[in-house]
Amino acid sequence: MVSVIWDKRAFPIYFKLLPKLGSSNIDEQQKILSQVMPIFQNYKICVLGDRELAFE
Repeated sequence: MVSVIWDKRAFPIYFKLLPKLGSSNIDEQQKILSQVMPIFQNYKICVLGDRELAFE
């Protein structure tokens, strides 16, 4: 899920249901982020994630 934070609130703007249980992997996360990144190309972006966020 991708959300926009505004005034201490998070508004979901994009999500995808995955056909599996458990955490998403880095490829799935990058595909989701690539869907919304063009919308915010002129803004500062901060990616926040929980303990299941994958990093390379």
